[in-house]
Amino acid sequence: MTSPDSNATLYVCGSPDEFGRQRGLGRRAMLADEVIDGSPIAAKRVVLGAGCAAETCTRVRQLFPDEATALRENDLHRLTLRPLADVEPEAVDWLWPGYIAAGKLTILAGDPGGGKSWVMLDVAARLSRGDPMPDGTGGGPPVGMLFISYNDGVGDTLRVRCLGLGADADRILAVDGNYDGVGESRYIPPEAMQSILLAAEDHERDMRCRIGLVVLDPLSTVLGSVDQNQSNAIYQKLGPLVTHCEAAGKALVCIDHTGKGRPDRAINLAIGSQGKAGLARLMALVADSGDDDGTRLLLSSKNSLGEPAEGMRFQVVDVPIREAVADSEDASRIQARLGRDTLGTVHWLGPEPKTAQQ
Repeated sequence: MTSPDSNATLYVCGSPDEFGRQRGLGRRAMLADEVIDGSPIAAKRVVLGAGCAAETCTRVRQLFPDEATALRENDLHRLTLRPLADVEPEAVDWLWPGYIAAGKLTILAGDPGGGKSWVMLDVAARLSRGDPMPDGTGGGPPVGMLFISYNDGVGDTLRVRCLGLGADADRILAVDGNYDGVGESRYIPPEAMQSILLAAEDHERDMRCRIGLVVLDPLSTVLGSVDQNQSNAIYQKLGPLVTHCEAAGKALVCIDHTGKGRPDRAINLAIGSQGKAGLARLMALVADSGDDDGTRLLLSSKNSLGEPAEGMRFQVVDVPIREAVADSEDASRIQARLGRDTLGTVHWLGPEPKTAQQ
């Protein structure tokens, strides 16, 4: 076996047609049969075409355990390289400037019960009405939301909170029940997420608006049992969902728990590896203010698209049902059904001049 050439990439082709295409592009190529026969190979990197049989893939990986990379055959031709001079600059489409952007991933971290879901439902309520965000930014045509939650019940928590927040509930969808339909699975495989998103889009006509926000609560719903300290595992599980939302122009917010330790950098507060921070364009933290008044803070910890957003202080409080629900008959019915006369809501108390890092 010859030593690898420091500059060469070798394409191993499963069919003569693919071999001809690669050679026509001026690439070094070899038919899979030649690899199986044990011909000497010199390459810095080996790319396996989709037509390669399992035997070929195994043989190549034995010869080059560090260099072999499996790619679908179509990917070898679909890749386009463009000089940046030919690319028009694009503005960011913000749902909440500094916190949530269309087609981008935001990770919202915090301790259990710290108010993360309250923040996202308040944002959803504002979007459903077309109202500005708590800092006065945003606003415009109503936007729909898909809430995928396995931490909170659909009827006893999500629906009740939306009442107190004054949401247009016709524009907020939730996954009702566990994914497997028999009440056992709390994990959605990444390949199933696209089906869920497409099913949600079928509701857009009745919602009279597009779905612009997808919230996954918690992030482990899609990660399952993978080791969250392994960046590659994070990319494999979360990457397809991020790519789909980016292509569809939907903002994706993943709610995550903070780890037990307190790292030096705020972007590492979420459980697991830096792979999460690498995928996310935006990150934020919900934390107790440290005061005795029950107030909480929403603080920016990463913004790859601009300056860190100004922090916000908020409080979860109870309000009378008859104040939150305008129709008196509806208010009486809800009060009787819930067995209480108050609903929770979020009061925003103004800016907080600090970031999560500070």
